[in-house]
Amino acid sequence: MLQTFINIFQGDVRQIIIPKIQRDYAQGRDTAEIRRVRERFLDALYKAVTTDEKVKLDFIYGELCDGILTPLDGQQRLTTLFLLHWYAAKKENIPPAEFEFLKNFSYDTRPDSRDFCKFLVGCEVSFDKEKLSAEIEDDADFPLSWKKDPTVSSMLVMLDAINEKFFRAENLWEKLKGGAISFYFLSIEDMGLTDELYITMNSRGKPLTDFEHFKAEFKRRLDEIDAQLSDKIVLKIDTVWTDLLWNYRDKNMVDNSFLNYFGFLCDVILYCKGKTPQGKSREPFDLLEEFFGGDIQENIDFMEKSFDCWFELSKREEIPGFFADRVSNGSRKDKNVNQHAAGKIITYFDDADFFGDCLKSYKNFSLGKVIMLYAFQTYLLNEEKISDKDFRRRIRIVNNLVTNSRDAELSNSENRNNGNRIPAMLEQVDSIIIHGKILQRNEIQTDNFYNFNEIQLKEEREKLSWTQKKSRQSRIAF
Repeated sequence: MLQTFINIFQGDVRQIIIPKIQRDYAQGRDTAEIRRVRERFLDALYKAVTTDEKVKLDFIYGELCDGILTPLDGQQRLTTLFLLHWYAAKKENIPPAEFEFLKNFSYDTRPDSRDFCKFLVGCEVSFDKEKLSAEIEDDADFPLSWKKDPTVSSMLVMLDAINEKFFRAENLWEKLKGGAISFYFLSIEDMGLTDELYITMNSRGKPLTDFEHFKAEFKRRLDEIDAQLSDKIVLKIDTVWTDLLWNYRDKNMVDNSFLNYFGFLCDVILYCKGKTPQGKSREPFDLLEEFFGGDIQENIDFMEKSFDCWFELSKREEIPGFFADRVSNGSRKDKNVNQHAAGKIITYFDDADFFGDCLKSYKNFSLGKVIMLYAFQTYLLNEEKISDKDFRRRIRIVNNLVTNSRDAELSNSENRNNGNRIPAMLEQVDSIIIHGKILQRNEIQTDNFYNFNEIQLKEEREKLSWTQKKSRQSRIAF
């Protein structure tokens, strides 16, 4: 059910209480990376209340019992919305009776967090100090010990960020009442879970969905390595990466999309180490064992950059449009379908949006699609040193190699003739996309140098050599 923070209290929910099993509020932590993520999230909320582009946040799950909602997923979003509504009410002098419902939002993680939420609703502020947090802390009823509570300190940082972002926003309260920002809410009952299952999961502090189990285990593993890195990555999963995947959501929200793309990244990690996923379990928790069993810092860095590059692209343009401008769907059976256009390649795969196709069903992803998605991603990861013109020319080479390499060559089996070819293919793709060079066999660094179809490689080298020769002649003549 679609809800706003205001109208959820006008239905069956009387109180929202963040349970003890949840971690502290993290969106206000004062680190460089979280500041960047926080600014992006607030930018999205600001756009929703200052333009006609309303925003729908991801699903929030929880147990609803006797009017008390206990969130199991969505704590961070709910807390930020609580602070934003408090800010709008105080900034615009809304009558207390109208925001009385804010008293019904609380934290049960620590007494200080709970007391601060109660104090905040009754706190009077004039907004005449440079920092809103300074005015709040100057209140006689604000004990200094509260600043040691990580949730309280995080809320104060977020309030300063909200004040900086929304200070000049007009009619903020009315925009919030009007549904500029909303979210989807499902209770445990709506999800068809039994009380016994909830009690078991709740007692372990585990989320309810398979994805939330995965995310909890992912965070636990990261916490053991680097708690600050863990907070940064999990916050991105909850915010900007969810925003990225939202347009590709299916009936299972963005959970499947995330796990599909994570599966692709884990396979790429294996290939780049000269290995193959063939014969290995690709279930999410088995992927976690692989992921944390290798060079974890390198793997996390690759994962973060791989999500971020698509998110950065999505801020500039729609991702399906990005592919549509560079890829046309073709047909091997009906040649009339194959309309050649300058700067575009023709693919014979069923979906020209390789990223979206991966998110929808990576289990059905062919090895040719793996290579094509990898090629596009390699461009985005190195965009600062590759012109769009060069990329369009280079992706055509990769596409020709993929199109004219058959099953015998597009193989990740170590038992077939010439073994697992994909590692060398990805190395070849790196060279073509980044440097515009097609590697010779003796230049391949992976143990198995066999890669794309040899005849097609020879043809592409000759075309590339001819193009480069003509280019040099043109420069000399000029």
